[in-house]
Amino acid sequence: AETCCERKATCSSFTFPCPDGSVLRQDANRTFCKGVRCAADDGPTCCGTKASCDTLQCPQGSTLRKGAENIRCEWDVCRESDSGTCCKGWLSHYVFGYIKGEWHQNDEGHRVYLVRFDFGLTEAVPAWAITKFDSVAGTLVTGELHMDDRVEARVSKAMAQKLVARGITVLGIDVREKLHHYMTIGCSPMPQVCMGIIQPGMYAVPQHIGPLPISNKVGIPPYNATANPKKKQLCYYDPSCHTDPSQSGCHYWTPTMAPQPYPPWKGPTRRG
Repeated sequence: AETCCERKATCSSFTFPCPDGSVLRQDANRTFCKGVRCAADDGPTCCGTKASCDTLQCPQGSTLRKGAENIRCEWDVCRESDSGTCCKGWLSHYVFGYIKGEWHQNDEGHRVYLVRFDFGLTEAVPAWAITKFDSVAGTLVTGELHMDDRVEARVSKAMAQKLVARGITVLGIDVREKLHHYMTIGCSPMPQVCMGIIQPGMYAVPQHIGPLPISNKVGIPPYNATANPKKKQLCYYDPSCHTDPSQSGCHYWTPTMAPQPYPPWKGPTRRG
């Protein structure tokens, strides 16, 4: 039999488009096509209709949206990551914070983390509502969450009311991501004194655009970089250095956090 027979292909190798409203089955690696290679006519076997939200159990503190039976999850089986689509009670409003604890799961089986937001408030947030943020690179990153990770976390309606009462999260998260990145690397689109990488806790996380001139480091008074009366070395954040680092004036951070000119053959090690 080993000489004469070949194992059927699994649906994980099915590369043909699924019909509208359906996706590759979640158990595709355990579902077999008709032959040793999957073909287009294996679609009914390999594809499944997207599940409806009424099959999902929402995280604690949230409930299914009205008409959940008509709202579709991302896959043929609803998962925790579909909570933002299917459930109401957690806002699509992200706030910077740090991971400070973990519960393996709550009563509904969702993994939950304790997030301490930048202004001292804490809340238990489900994993699907948390995203890691690399403030040096200025980008969102994937991977397991760990203690003290820098994150963006959704907030509940109750937490949102507390934050707004403190004047927090006035700017949208996309704006705050950019400002946070500029403050972390010590350089922004406006000329300012070069300070190098600023360690966490030493920079002020922006919630408002303040008056100019600005200072992006706690305890450092603002300096008028436009007039530059003390003739200090200034830096300017130019995103074009990412696509053409050989330009005059483009620098990158070395492992010792010292800015160096990009060699002509070397691109940036981090985005931005």
